[in-house]
Amino acid sequence: MILKSSKKMKMELEALEKQWAEYEAMTKVGEEEEKSVETEWGRIKDFISSINRKI
Repeated sequence: MILKSSKKMKMELEALEKQWAEYEAMTKVGEEEEKSVETEWGRIKDFISSINRKI
């Protein structure tokens, strides 16, 4: 009985480790996308500012 419980807990822990790795990877991708959006938004604001200066 204890052996079955130990095996089950080990399998659950391994599944959680995989989920955690996936979560970390998704977080990293999200952070990179956010930086990309912030950079693009900065370019858009600069462009708008340059147009306003010309008017």
